[in-house]
Amino acid sequence: MSLIVRLTNAHLHALQKLSDLIICSQQITEFTHDFGRATRTAEQIRLGVSPRGMLTWKAAAQAHAVLDGRKFVTPDDVQAVMFDVFNVRLQGTYANLHDVVTRMQHDIPVPIEGA
Repeated sequence: MSLIVRLTNAHLHALQKLSDLIICSQQITEFTHDFGRATRTAEQIRLGVSPRGMLTWKAAAQAHAVLDGRKFVTPDDVQAVMFDVFNVRLQGTYANLHDVVTRMQHDIPVPIEGA
């Protein structure tokens, strides 16, 4: 079942401000930095995620947390928005960047909640 919600500009602005207040732990931040660095050094990727792309990834994860009703980002939030953010950020020589990123997910440890 899909739900369609119409937001006014004021509602959208309020949600954006709320997203800025969502806590992103040091472990989550380090994970995103490690992952971003890996995209910039992978041979199959011509252009990895930039620092601005990393900020977009964090903001998207924070927004995901808001929509799930939480005040903090979880590893699931980060991974839920990863491919959506990366699809517009990465350029590669490899035919399917999704496969490359999926392999990276297995190589870079995801932080454990509460750790």
